[in-house]
Amino acid sequence: MCEPKCNGGLGFKNLKLFNKALLAKQGWHLQMGGESLVYRVLKAKYFPMRDFIHTSIGHNPSYTWRSLISAQNLVIEGMQWRVGNGANIKIWQDKWLPGVSSHKVLSPRLFLSADMNVADLIDSGIARWKTEVIDNLFLPYEAELIKSIPLSVTLPADRMVWAETSNGNFTVWSAYKLAVRHFCWRACRDTLTTKVKLKRRNVIADDMYVCCHKEVDTNGHLFWGCLKAQETWAASKLQLLPLDAHLGSFMDLLWFVMMTNATGGEKYSQLVTNASALWSNRNEILYGGEGKTGPAMALWTTNYLQEY
Repeated sequence: MCEPKCNGGLGFKNLKLFNKALLAKQGWHLQMGGESLVYRVLKAKYFPMRDFIHTSIGHNPSYTWRSLISAQNLVIEGMQWRVGNGANIKIWQDKWLPGVSSHKVLSPRLFLSADMNVADLIDSGIARWKTEVIDNLFLPYEAELIKSIPLSVTLPADRMVWAETSNGNFTVWSAYKLAVRHFCWRACRDTLTTKVKLKRRNVIADDMYVCCHKEVDTNGHLFWGCLKAQETWAASKLQLLPLDAHLGSFMDLLWFVMMTNATGGEKYSQLVTNASALWSNRNEILYGGEGKTGPAMALWTTNYLQEY
């Protein structure tokens, strides 16, 4: 499944992220509701009074439920409200604003209640936005975005859609790409579960990096300092620092690429995909699998990006 389509595969770069995307698909179906037996059983047992995105793992969960909950954050990140009558959408808490990546309102709330609904901004009698109220409450660019949202004269119920596709429908491929972006965010924030972090919490005793056993398993070492990482970057076409330079984190590496390479998404995509390959290779070896060489990972990244 991780081989490029030209080699007979499905073109997914990372099987773990692909699995997360598949789980997100099931989580999305649970969020949207339905009449299936699986939905009724899981809802009755794990979230009878809530929806999927607002529930927790609970006590003594099954393996199936733990797996589904692991994709909950991905579902939350990819969902967005489409305004109907605004009754179910919290102005400052929910994702509903078009034209911005976060889909959330950034204007200061000031003295207003956090529980205000979008319905408070709509004149239900004539199905139009309260333009004067909006202009007074929101920053100018957000006010214009809100007023640009079309309203139906029937003011139907608000609808949840998948923000990663133009038609609002969930697809596994869009969820996979979102998972890759989520990986990049975690790498930048240094929240990936490295062995150093696990040892700090007294979960494990050994914090040596599994690919080389020469240094501890940190963000900076696995993405740059390790020989495996340097082989991968050397085989790529990115203009990077000399291989003996010290980079303490993935964020340092990303910042250097942003400062020294041509602008545009191509170089960033190559960087993130290479980093994702390094992380996947590390996990593969950690759990008893066979690792890949640096040039093999770089070639895989190149084929992947050329196809997509």
